[in-house]
Amino acid sequence: MAGNIDCLSFSKAYLLNSTLHWHEPALSRHNAPVILMLHGFMGSGTDWAPAAQHLSPVYRCLCPDLPGHGVYPANAGATLEETAVMLLRGLDRHGVECCGLTGYSMGGRIALYLSVHYPKRFSCLILESASPGIADSAARLERRRQDEALARKLSGLYQDELEFYAFLVAWHRQPLFNTLAKKSELLQRRIARMRHNDSRALAAALRGLGTGSQPSLWECLSAIHVPVLLITGAHDQKFTAIAEAMATTLPRARHEQFQECSHCVHEEAPERFAETALRFLHETGV
Repeated sequence: MAGNIDCLSFSKAYLLNSTLHWHEPALSRHNAPVILMLHGFMGSGTDWAPAAQHLSPVYRCLCPDLPGHGVYPANAGATLEETAVMLLRGLDRHGVECCGLTGYSMGGRIALYLSVHYPKRFSCLILESASPGIADSAARLERRRQDEALARKLSGLYQDELEFYAFLVAWHRQPLFNTLAKKSELLQRRIARMRHNDSRALAAALRGLGTGSQPSLWECLSAIHVPVLLITGAHDQKFTAIAEAMATTLPRARHEQFQECSHCVHEEAPERFAETALRFLHETGV
């Protein structure tokens, strides 16, 4: 786990004036259309590398490490709003006024927030295993309590490599990831990348960006008028049901399921994921 910084003591001024670490994992033309790609909880921008290889050189893939994630865990504890500001400033520094937007799981929730609050900055939306949050306030409060318990557990794993590894192995035994059990090499690579995170920073990220902390965006879906592609793994029943519900509300959405995949489709089937994304981007004129 990286770094010695106390990730729980960042001030708001520090958060809003610092930057994220950005990856561009595949070579492309500098003037190629840009896709902003947001990773999931405990991941990093490098998670998108296999899919980005298939999207380039047609598209330029910008893949930032979200707050509290990656080998450089700056900005841990940033809220959804603060994260959005940092991402937009990063796009400005890259000279990007408008781009396509892709988000996986936690990154998908952030992508939805960006689309709702900054609609002119994004031309289309690809959401993988994503949710608009929890509509019921009591259920959202209970989820916040669960997130806090998990954050405390993660904080206690700091500098204990073996326990952190055991935690990651147990994390992937959730039904969300059931197809990974048959893909041991992929699972071990995924866990190896996650081990580079600082568990205290992850705890802070969970408090700032967890599902329990996110306001529900269900009532905002009808206001998203850009084309939306919803992707889920057929074995991920929870997020497949959420995507089906979202598709009935979003004005310009379609839902595609990937067989033999569960929650992390872009890692389980990166080439097919990229082919599906390319077809969607071509159809939408991005």
